[in-house]
Amino acid sequence: VINEVLAHTDLPQTDTIELRNTTGSDLNIGGWFLSDSSVDLLKFQIPLGTMLPAFGYLTFDETDFNPTPLTPGPKDFALSGSHGDSVWLVVGDALGTSVQRFVDHVDFGATFNGVSLARLPDGSGRLAPAAQPSLGAANGAFATSEIVITEINYHPTAPSAAAMVIDPTIGASDLEFVELHNHSAAPVDLTNWRLRGESDFDFAAGQSIAAGETLLIVPFDPQIPLNANRLAAFRTHYGIDASVTLVGPMLPSLSNNFGVVKLQKPDMAPVDEPTVVPRVLVDEVLYDDLSPWPQTADGSGDSLQRKRAATLGNDASSWRALSPTPGTARYQVQVESITINGGQTTRSVVTSVAVVFDSLVSAPQAAFALTNVTTSEQVTSLAVQSSTAGEKTTATLTFDPGASVIGRTVGGNT
Repeated sequence: VINEVLAHTDLPQTDTIELRNTTGSDLNIGGWFLSDSSVDLLKFQIPLGTMLPAFGYLTFDETDFNPTPLTPGPKDFALSGSHGDSVWLVVGDALGTSVQRFVDHVDFGATFNGVSLARLPDGSGRLAPAAQPSLGAANGAFATSEIVITEINYHPTAPSAAAMVIDPTIGASDLEFVELHNHSAAPVDLTNWRLRGESDFDFAAGQSIAAGETLLIVPFDPQIPLNANRLAAFRTHYGIDASVTLVGPMLPSLSNNFGVVKLQKPDMAPVDEPTVVPRVLVDEVLYDDLSPWPQTADGSGDSLQRKRAATLGNDASSWRALSPTPGTARYQVQVESITINGGQTTRSVVTSVAVVFDSLVSAPQAAFALTNVTTSEQVTSLAVQSSTAGEKTTATLTFDPGASVIGRTVGGNT
């Protein structure tokens, strides 16, 4: 497969294509062809005798398929980082004059300088921006944008009675929305950002989103006075007030079955094309109403909600179905670390447990229980003290060393 592509480069980097052998046998790919054009698939012929090891990786760069960039030959090519491009891998005949078999093909949009697109999971998934290029090795982590898609309500239920009173013409499709969240610590100017896929929307010049803020993209323009009743009905249906920012319209409606939602961020114009605004894919959700995607988001009253900002949007396991909460990013909280007795390296009795959560959470005493797994006895006299620092919550649990707490004599083992 075409496993990774680096298309936007400045020296010393050069455009690079990585191939991966997903089989358990060595492959002789000598004589195969790489190309960036469906019109001419037989551009760069991989040297005869080239072997791609079992489960191995092999890269080709511009020294192979564009060796004289100042005077390119008719078959030479480079990849476009500002407009996007395609890469084809085919098998030609013995003379290299016709295509005998298609092996793989990828399309991609604009990319940031030095950022590669990699299949995630390695060798099988869709292309996604990589946190770091991994050319010639297994693909690793993906790049996370400061703005992410956090909730999608692609198949809402019928409007509530209260909403119908305000706007009798409102329909279920008018209640669709895509929620974005700025999980960074700084405001972001959304000028030239846009949504593409099932529905399209271009952000207005000067639109911004504050640090920690959410924003809803809806099927109507909330700024038009004629839509005042629709706006009020939408807010009433979901129980949200004017503190939640709405923008629109996104058109056409989201698919009720499966579809794609893409968030694109602008890049700087190329030097030789100063009027071009490259749009770079920074988040993508290819949703479905079939397993493994949550099925109750398909017209049963739930919406798709992202578990965490730093999860892959195209991975079904990154999402869960819950009652819609537009305007509130409901990330799934995770325990980041647990520290016993303040980090003491030696201890005879456990007297405190500090639990660090990866986000700000409410941590009341009633939410915690400590149990002796041997006797099933709960620890008594439990007290919880919460503190916050750096957008994280630490809950420190203290208790008396009673019979339910395992202890040991000095120098002994438990």
